[in-house]
Amino acid sequence: MIQNSFILIVEDNFFNRLHIRTNLEKNGFKNVIEAQDADTALKYLYSLNIDACILDINLGENKKDGIWLGEYLNETLKIPFIYLTAYDNQEIVQKAIHTKPFTFLTKPVNWTVLIANLKLALSITKEEMKPEINRILLRDKKNMLKPVSLSDVLYIQAQGNYLKFITQSGIFTNRNTMKEIEKRLPSYFIRTHRSYIANINHVQGVQSDKVIISNHTIPLSRTYSENFKKSLSNL
Repeated sequence: MIQNSFILIVEDNFFNRLHIRTNLEKNGFKNVIEAQDADTALKYLYSLNIDACILDINLGENKKDGIWLGEYLNETLKIPFIYLTAYDNQEIVQKAIHTKPFTFLTKPVNWTVLIANLKLALSITKEEMKPEINRILLRDKKNMLKPVSLSDVLYIQAQGNYLKFITQSGIFTNRNTMKEIEKRLPSYFIRTHRSYIANINHVQGVQSDKVIISNHTIPLSRTYSENFKKSLSNL
């Protein structure tokens, strides 16, 4: 359901954020996240499965304004977004349009128009598979967020509501599901088991029920064995 989508509001004014959130929740949206600046927004974008964003252009004194974030959403994350701003200066509007938002709306807010556009953006993108990602923000042992290149990940293991990303330099975590992360992983990540996804570029050997990856051993179940071995043979 569209109402189960994760919506990120990026707005530096607390009362504006609260007003937008309240109206989204009144219209049935259950998962509304707030960020006051672009850096906070990026943390949510890499740690949660955000489906759409509502962006203000002026995000305070931070150099990363809404247009910067919109460009990043369009070119890197491919997540639909709507500008909701008090700006109507034509120069700024043209810069914003260049980032390819789903739409550009001005304040004061017409809630009927905003909700309709948000639902339309979600209904279109829900039919499309989300693009592959190459880097992801993960938490280290000290619970600090760090960008990690997926090419350095040996394998991913599901553990409760979290995923463990095992790399040669350490173990990182991310709150997500195997089903959701699998949609966005590069093609060199292949499922070996309901709880494991392997980076086939690091595979050193395969046994009947095991995969050896850089001195680690993970299970290979019958369900995924044929597809996994076929993927290896295509390297």
